[in-house]
Amino acid sequence: MERKTINSCIAAIFTLVLWTIEVRSQTEIHFAKTFNLLERIQPGVVPTYGLGIVGFKTVSLTDLVRRTYTSGPHPYFVGGARPEDPPCPFTPVFSLRYPSNIIYSVDWVCNVSGRDISEDDDCACETHIANIQLMPIWVYFVDGSVRYLNDHRIPGRFVLCPNIRDGHHIRGPLDFGGPVDTWITLTLRVADDSMSLLADIEYNIITSRL
Repeated sequence: MERKTINSCIAAIFTLVLWTIEVRSQTEIHFAKTFNLLERIQPGVVPTYGLGIVGFKTVSLTDLVRRTYTSGPHPYFVGGARPEDPPCPFTPVFSLRYPSNIIYSVDWVCNVSGRDISEDDDCACETHIANIQLMPIWVYFVDGSVRYLNDHRIPGRFVLCPNIRDGHHIRGPLDFGGPVDTWITLTLRVADDSMSLLADIEYNIITSRL
């Protein structure tokens, strides 16, 4: 009985050690940032800029959202850059559609040749989201005016770039291979003072277990 107990303990410890080695061999990236869409998408040309916002709608959100709407987290298994893909700076290697009322598509650049995580906020040659295309958005203001935001592709080389400097690298090797698991969450919300339409963008990249 004692021998069986000892063997069970040894097996459990061995399994825990293997699991720890496996987890440490994985790379995890976590990125989060908030944007004011009125400033980023159409700076200086919004005629109602400075007025309070009542709410917003999208193509599929037909009821007025007065405060907050969250889409996600949306998981997706994303492959890496292929030998035939052009060299740095990389063009998007995977363009994905999500079941979302806010996100139209996301262009990913993952598992590039060389190191995958940037030192700074320029991801020309590293893993990142290259673009986020949002659904068309109607913004409603207190004076009754409506602003249609049709051009809302958020380019990611600089503004959606996970990097070491800003602490987005959680663990694991800086150069990884193979496909990755990704999750993206996007929240649109009217700011507390009703003067901005904010987009909270958060995404994770975790390399698949060996």
